[in-house]
Amino acid sequence: MISPRARDWLLACAFLLATAAAYAPGLGGDFQFDDASNLETLGDFGPIDDTLSLLYYATSGTADPTGRPISTLSFLLDADDWPDNPQGFRTTNLLLHLLNAVLLMLAIGRLEVAVRSRQGTHLNSGPSTVAVLAGALWVAHPLLVSTTLYIVQRHAMLPLTFGLLGMLALDAGVRRIQRGDGWAGATWALAGSGIATLLAGLSKPNGFLLPLLLLATLSIAYAAPRNGPGSLLAFRIVRAGLAIPSAAILLALAWLFAGAVGAGDQLPRPWSMLDRTLSQPRAIVVYLSGLVAPREGTAGLYADDFVVSTGVFEPWTTLPAILAVAALVVLAWRSRARCPRVSLALGFYLIAHLMESFAIALEPFFEHRNYLPSALLFWPLAAWITNGRAMPRARIAMAVALPLLLLLLTLQRAMLWGKPEELAAVWAARNAGSLRSQLMAAHQEFAAGSPSAAIDRLEEALEQFPHSIEAAATLIGFECTDGHVPASAVDYVERAFAESPAWHQGIFDWTRRAVMAYGKNQCQGFGAPELTRLIAAARSNHQIALTETRRQRLTFLQGLLALEAENGQAALDQFDAAIGFGFDHQQGLMQVASLGEYGHPRLALQHLHTLQMLPAATQGAAPRSMQGFHRHLLQETRFFEREYSHLEHLLQRELETTQLSPGTETEEDL
Repeated sequence: MISPRARDWLLACAFLLATAAAYAPGLGGDFQFDDASNLETLGDFGPIDDTLSLLYYATSGTADPTGRPISTLSFLLDADDWPDNPQGFRTTNLLLHLLNAVLLMLAIGRLEVAVRSRQGTHLNSGPSTVAVLAGALWVAHPLLVSTTLYIVQRHAMLPLTFGLLGMLALDAGVRRIQRGDGWAGATWALAGSGIATLLAGLSKPNGFLLPLLLLATLSIAYAAPRNGPGSLLAFRIVRAGLAIPSAAILLALAWLFAGAVGAGDQLPRPWSMLDRTLSQPRAIVVYLSGLVAPREGTAGLYADDFVVSTGVFEPWTTLPAILAVAALVVLAWRSRARCPRVSLALGFYLIAHLMESFAIALEPFFEHRNYLPSALLFWPLAAWITNGRAMPRARIAMAVALPLLLLLLTLQRAMLWGKPEELAAVWAARNAGSLRSQLMAAHQEFAAGSPSAAIDRLEEALEQFPHSIEAAATLIGFECTDGHVPASAVDYVERAFAESPAWHQGIFDWTRRAVMAYGKNQCQGFGAPELTRLIAAARSNHQIALTETRRQRLTFLQGLLALEAENGQAALDQFDAAIGFGFDHQQGLMQVASLGEYGHPRLALQHLHTLQMLPAATQGAAPRSMQGFHRHLLQETRFFEREYSHLEHLLQRELETTQLSPGTETEEDL
């Protein structure tokens, strides 16, 4: 006869297969939102076929100071070049989601044993029954679809993977301590949690909260050993070993928060850090409502229409949300002895939100921030369903119906993710105030052969968001496809360039492509004169003056525009001037290559030699971030020297070819 534990795990396997089937319709579709900007580095350094190219890629992340190298490396499981098929990436995400469910079931099973041991209770169901149901409720939850199928949010998934491994290592260590093997247990617990924290944090910085999460787990779920002073000392060492990094993390978060508040208007956001902090209780309440009472659909990836609180009564829901979150904190604290499952589930959820939802100046709202925090949230419900004696049939029905209902909602959302056009239309209708959802819908309409509908949508969006460079630039691109850009569209872009509070690399990339595509006036109404106006408008924007990097890139764009006008010397002057704003090897290579591509090999060589003569002082100080380490690595391995040498060889050959071809010399070459 099959044992209850074996039965539970057979049911778990069956449900995980059903979950995979529910997600299957969403594995196709398109790349979304930030996917491209995070994955395109797969092709930046050529084939990743040796240790050096692997290191170049692993350190190329720019999402935050850590660079998230573990998450970055994980994408090599799916591709080693860009672009690629999104299905492979999403399949890996789904497999990771299922793996996390298995680890979660194991972890909750161990926590259930610890809690029962601490309380001295013997319940109807085995720990594995509680664990499997809790894991099933979590893995099937539809709110996690927008994390699992959003490729780049593997960044949000991996911290949970390593966090659960750290939790299992902590449990294994504490059990050894409780058996009398104190020092081995303490070593196992601290080493395991330390390694897990490092891996989780290098996947995404919220993984560095793991010591604090494990400290809460140890304090609430586990009883201090009673088998001698040695074991008790080892247990206290483990607790201290978690408390010290936890205190350091809290101090670091306080320092980051104070720095963000002090930055004031310099934040590249349309809100202050204090406004964002006031908004987060409302975000937490919305998250929890979606977790506790899942609905047919949500905002998905695009929640840029989330209203930021500017005071405790603006909007009026701010104060009630603050009070609600405060009540949850009190409940988590007060219930730790009588209801440890509730205490730990709520404490885990709130602690895991400390970084992304409170301390750092990120955008106010994203569903994927719940992936790690929600892990233990369904444990108390699963324990109540499986261990209650009243209404046994009703409880059995709940144990069956709830996971299946969640699975049906997940299937519904996954099917939508697999249909990009329908997905864009639904999100645009559901999030009428979201600029990003309107842009996504416009792109899908244009791709589907409805340019007039796409243009109408963008014009309506620009009435609502007059400072949006993305919307204005997209409108220009759509209008140019028909060969003519009305003056009103150019006015939209010029106003956005002059007044937009948000500037990022994507805007410069679009302008560079626009110069190369339209600089010779191939598009009626949008050519070199209009592009010159845009660059002048950008120079008048006070956001450009905040960093030398932005001024450098604008100067490069002016040089590129001069190349389009066939004025190589003017372009060289602009490129030389760009160096004065802070030298960047990548930018320098682009400038040299641009001169060569536009038929000025002699000027390109001249600029290249100027770059090579720059003093070593431009190498900078010791790296303080992954981006700094990446630059240091490129420098120490002579990456740019090799690139310069290769480019010089190509330019010399081009120059020789030009000089040997009769009738091709330009005035510059002569």
